[in-house]
Amino acid sequence: MALVRWVDQQTCSDIDDRRQLGRMEGAVGEKVTTPCSHAPTQMFSTEAVEPEERVAFWREVVCEVFLNLKVEPTAKERFAGSIEVQQWVGVATSCVSGVAQVVDHCRSDPRDDCLVSVQVVGNGIVSQAGRVAVLAPGDMALYDATRPYRLVFEGSFEQVVLQFPRQFFIDRDISIEDTVARRLERGNGLNDVAGSMVCALARQRSNIPAAVRSRLGAQAIDLVAMAFSESFGVDRAEAGRSAQRAIILEFVASNLADPDLSVQSIATAFGRTTRSLQYVFADEEPLRSAIRRLRLGTAAAALANPLYAGLTIGRIGSMSGFGDPAAFSRAFRREFGRSPSETRRIAS
Repeated sequence: MALVRWVDQQTCSDIDDRRQLGRMEGAVGEKVTTPCSHAPTQMFSTEAVEPEERVAFWREVVCEVFLNLKVEPTAKERFAGSIEVQQWVGVATSCVSGVAQVVDHCRSDPRDDCLVSVQVVGNGIVSQAGRVAVLAPGDMALYDATRPYRLVFEGSFEQVVLQFPRQFFIDRDISIEDTVARRLERGNGLNDVAGSMVCALARQRSNIPAAVRSRLGAQAIDLVAMAFSESFGVDRAEAGRSAQRAIILEFVASNLADPDLSVQSIATAFGRTTRSLQYVFADEEPLRSAIRRLRLGTAAAALANPLYAGLTIGRIGSMSGFGDPAAFSRAFRREFGRSPSETRRIAS
């Protein structure tokens, strides 16, 4: 059975109102396409599906939107469910509502994602790695698509789900192993801010440019990661950042003579993004400043060392990563309040 799909009207100039969306439904089994099929909003619902076909339809929808999942309805009433998906360039939000059901993820998924559920209506239960998180409205929990998990909804519910690559949390020093299936409770200021932003993104209908969507998605991940770190891993996360800073600064010290050494080249060498490096140094001296300080400190030590008395000042600047002697002299004077030649004369 193919999926019946709608695209939100505010992303398509040729769709005027919800009645026109309704006319787009077509017959069950027909996949609807429009000139706006690239739009960042997708909607799925069992409303237009015959009652006897709704469960099969729903199973296909959740597998397409999320992961390889097994869904077993437990509701006595007629089955119903809907999902509205928003894309935020590498991050997705989904507003999911339905009746009682059990959802099992029994094997790893090639998308290698993590998911965070924000409970909106009803209760939800997240089970993974031997832990169980019972979610009331406003609570959040993380689960990992690379391992089995179970979601249980004992009655009608609504959730907002944030889905993103695991690497996004790894880059922010979140221990996924220690964090899955642990409840972030409503009522904590940071948790509430993070959950509110995720829900706001999921309900956003404006035609937002891709570049802005990318930034908003990254900011949502930052807030959610901060909330989990604050509740479950502040000390561990800081220890991890400290160790990473030491490794990165050792790399910098070993490559100071390279004039192309930069935050970007270091990120490339470590297989990371510049944003993740900035996060590692967020509470310390910025990496760009650390490179400059280490270069100038190395140059100052060489100027004061009799072993380097035969080297020109330009050569010492080059050995410290400054390709332009004039730029080296200006930077040195700004840092130490005197020129390289004065520093050498005083040392001798």
